[in-house]
Amino acid sequence: MASNTPTAYDQYKSHDPFPDIPPALLNSADLTDYIRTVQLVEPFIPKNLKSASYEVPFSGTVYWWNPDTKNHQRKEIKSRDDVFTLESNSIAFIHLDTNFFLPDYIAVRFNLRITHVHQGLLLGTGPLVDPGFCGRLLVPLHNLTANKYTFTYGNGFIWVEFTKLSPNERWIGKAAVRRIGVYVPFPEDKKSLDPDSYFKKAVGGQSIVSSIPHAMREAKEEATNAAKSAKIAEEQAQRATKRLDRNLIIAGVTVLITVAVTIVGSGLVLIQIFQSTLDSKTKATEEITKTSIDVLRRDIEALRADLAKPPSVSRPIDITIKTRPGESSTQQKNPKIDLKK
Repeated sequence: MASNTPTAYDQYKSHDPFPDIPPALLNSADLTDYIRTVQLVEPFIPKNLKSASYEVPFSGTVYWWNPDTKNHQRKEIKSRDDVFTLESNSIAFIHLDTNFFLPDYIAVRFNLRITHVHQGLLLGTGPLVDPGFCGRLLVPLHNLTANKYTFTYGNGFIWVEFTKLSPNERWIGKAAVRRIGVYVPFPEDKKSLDPDSYFKKAVGGQSIVSSIPHAMREAKEEATNAAKSAKIAEEQAQRATKRLDRNLIIAGVTVLITVAVTIVGSGLVLIQIFQSTLDSKTKATEEITKTSIDVLRRDIEALRADLAKPPSVSRPIDITIKTRPGESSTQQKNPKIDLKK
């Protein structure tokens, strides 16, 4: 056997020390003898025994996942002041400090303490732990209510029941241990309680409601708000589109007006340039005409001055006929005339 199992367990794992105890759900007396002899439970707290079950306290390591970050988290519950709060609509896993060492002839079932059941918490439906199991239980705890609950170190958490299997030659033998177990009857103060007593003990007057309708209502409200927001956004988009269309029309008209004004302005400028050019040309023509008239007037005045002068005396014209040697008489008949002043 593994070194972490008790010596008593190793001795009686496959050997029933109380063969006379019939196969059945073990009562508190039979369970006490088996726990003390085989060391089924460690640590064992005698006052946690009930008629047919044993209460395991809240102690160990709690594991859960952050719903927002999805990160794995853990918390140690090891001393008197340690507590753990189970949030609304959440799940956590408790790795209990209590160790179980089950022989071949005993099986275990466990369930949540009745007070926690009345709080609306769930632990599963009595899962079976088969014979031969050794170690600590990892218990899932569901809170499907709208409340959050705090668990404190040492307080009762689950109830465990032990059942002896039908006979098998593997473990049948003669009684080897003296019986010392004492039966624990059901407490008188827990008999005939009404529902209000259970609820008062469980939650102290706090309401116990499922978180599912609340979550559905929140989801519905969020969906409604989302639909309203979508509608508002659509209306705003439509208004924005209309404003955009109107602005585009205004901008288009403005551009057309600007272009028109620009064209008209450009036309006016061209007209002004043409008019200016025409005026300049006209002025230049006038200047040329005026200059020409002035020159003509001066020429006329000069001509008048010349005509007004007395005529000059004419000098006589000297005509000399020269005969070149060798010219014939005929040629002499047509002499050249040299006119000299």
